[in-house]
Amino acid sequence: MLPARLLRNGDASGVPILEMSPSGLFLLTDAPVKMRQMLELEVELPDRIIKMFVTVRSAGQTVRGRGIGAEIFVIDPADRTAWVQQYYRELERMSRDQDATL
Repeated sequence: MLPARLLRNGDASGVPILEMSPSGLFLLTDAPVKMRQMLELEVELPDRIIKMFVTVRSAGQTVRGRGIGAEIFVIDPADRTAWVQQYYRELERMSRDQDATL
């Protein structure tokens, strides 16, 4: 889980990222949103904070909690590189964790 902040109307609220992919993410939050709404996020990677704008693609209750599925819409190229690198680090960690349980 990565910590993030949802920036809205000058306020920042903490929202954990439960799932990530190179092009999107799932935020655990009950914040009211509309489909296709643009949201601004700050994401805390281990070595830096990145900013991005995402577009809401789904919202509602899941087995892991209430949240928002979003697609990355605008992100600085250097931040995108850092995001994708973090995604692959997470995949490696999950693979190691799975191997340890076998």
